[in-house]
Amino acid sequence: AAEEAERPSAASGAAAACLPPKEALTVMQWVLQQSRDTLPGMLEWWPDPLIDGVCRGKDELSEVQRYVEHGWPLPVGRPQMPPRSAALFLLRWLQLLPEPVLPHTAAELFDGSEGALEGLPRLPPLPRSVLLCTAALFAQLAARHGPRGDITTRLAACLMQQPQPSKAARQLLGALMAELLADPGFPPSAALAALASKDER
Repeated sequence: AAEEAERPSAASGAAAACLPPKEALTVMQWVLQQSRDTLPGMLEWWPDPLIDGVCRGKDELSEVQRYVEHGWPLPVGRPQMPPRSAALFLLRWLQLLPEPVLPHTAAELFDGSEGALEGLPRLPPLPRSVLLCTAALFAQLAARHGPRGDITTRLAACLMQQPQPSKAARQLLGALMAELLADPGFPPSAALAALASKDER
């Protein structure tokens, strides 16, 4: 449950004090639980406007938003809220944040000479946590149910709040998702704790 994820524990250390907002974290855990309950390769977790239809996507997004705004438990098996609606909600949420999670200046610092996680201490704790959890979620979904060709481009665009994300941003996100697969848990407590410990030095 999201409430449990927000409580500090010996395993997650100081990182548990800084997680994404409860509403976003709840949606992340909702789709991740459906992923774990579904056979590999069988979950439609990523929206495709050309296949699903723009109007249909808007309806699914509105339904998730309605549940989140009322604080209702997110249902499983409701046709109006398929698993891919979680991605629709999260992408839209990232676009509407007051500040981009991944500023252009931070993304441009990544040149591939060091690991993606090595560059993240340059970000403040909250946006860094949102970036880590979002990347970990979609990395796990892609690993279990198959990658989607446009994920790094669309996700980077939303994280940066720019229509055309830079090549460096796409590379950073791709490298980060690959690195986070080493931590099968969610939220990615090992990465969160490691970076939080650097803040304290």
